[in-house]
Amino acid sequence: MGYEVKGAKYHKGGDGLGVNCNIYRDGKRVASYRDDGNGGMPIMDFASADERVAFEAYVAMWPNFEIIKGRMYSPSYDLVVGELLEWKDIAAEAKKETLFRIAGQAYKRGEWSIVDKPYSQSVREMAVNRYKAVVFRVDQVGQMVPITG
Repeated sequence: MGYEVKGAKYHKGGDGLGVNCNIYRDGKRVASYRDDGNGGMPIMDFASADERVAFEAYVAMWPNFEIIKGRMYSPSYDLVVGELLEWKDIAAEAKKETLFRIAGQAYKRGEWSIVDKPYSQSVREMAVNRYKAVVFRVDQVGQMVPITG
């Protein structure tokens, strides 16, 4: 099950950033998502009851989230959609730049070291040789995976 977000439009709400977007599974629109940014719960409208059940199963597969240091949260619609939005942003960034992480250096979720060039074998070799880095690419479902070899 490859979920992704499309058509994300951000706006300022009374309590933070809001977003409207559509959720797709395997290329098919399965839900719309709306967070008004006013501190309330977001709204998800599913194309069918079956799509709701499938998305609930997907959410249940996610590990707990550490949003505030030392406080763990169970996965929920809004946390998972937030992660999908973040992966979409990272995937867009990875088209223009090479993202990598240096072994032994602490990174927060969503943080990367960057070479300001699109990925190529020579850029990968430079990052690996100079920094002992692990270089990442975006796979077909929008997830960051390490490039080996």
